[in-house]
Amino acid sequence: YLRFPEEMKAHVLPDAGHRHFSHLWSLHPGDQISRKGTPELFEAAKKTLEQRVSHGGAHTGWSAAWAANLYARAGDGVGADRMLNKVLRRYSLPNLLTTHPPLERISPGSSPS
Repeated sequence: YLRFPEEMKAHVLPDAGHRHFSHLWSLHPGDQISRKGTPELFEAAKKTLEQRVSHGGAHTGWSAAWAANLYARAGDGVGADRMLNKVLRRYSLPNLLTTHPPLERISPGSSPS
């Protein structure tokens, strides 16, 4: 909350594409934000999610998985599908364990460097 008028200037995000979505906890896994119960917050959460992802967020396996759940809770099947495909194609090993930087995929028959 803002206490003084001078604090009401535009807020610049230092890392608009940060991988964390903690500020959207109330959308998922919480349920305090919903389409019917809090429509204005619901729309704001959807915009926040899209802004974060469009600036490079969801760039780790767990973050992309969380984004998939947020998109699903927001009723955006296309966004959820995009994130699930990202997790499976980019951050998952054949055994479905996920990688996380600095881990990398290792081709069959090769050895880690």
